[in-house]
Amino acid sequence: MIPTLQLLLVYHSSGDGIERVVAYASGLPRRTHSELGQTWDFLSLRAITVRDWPSAASATEQAIRYEPSPRLLIMRGVANINVRDYAKARDSYLQAIQKSPRSSEAWLGLAGAGAYLGDSALRDTALARLSRLRPPETARRLAQRFQTEFPEVYPGTPSF
Repeated sequence: MIPTLQLLLVYHSSGDGIERVVAYASGLPRRTHSELGQTWDFLSLRAITVRDWPSAASATEQAIRYEPSPRLLIMRGVANINVRDYAKARDSYLQAIQKSPRSSEAWLGLAGAGAYLGDSALRDTALARLSRLRPPETARRLAQRFQTEFPEVYPGTPSF
């Protein structure tokens, strides 16, 4: 039992584990497109979970190279809001909306990016589009849940 505990203690550092996964994705042999997409997606989710926003921004950027899904684009927007790169967040949310125009999270994120950028026209347009999503109760609930999980995504409380 002692050798097992020693191994667990040695490999317990999550930072070291993340570094090993980055090395796996970056090193040789070269991984398949699918493996790289899944690996960077894992790294982005892990960074978001621990609120390591610079790592999250970097990992989502890499993941999007392999699979530019609306979810990853939205998460890149969240990470960029948190590192105060509001223009890049705006662009991420716009790309997510192009792929998924009914995404409450993307519209709320776009409104937040507009608010942070001081672009009231963008903010108001995004909130208006969010309020017109159908069914409205579902859209509102999803947006509220998104802001509860990531309160930085929109400064204050949105009116929709």
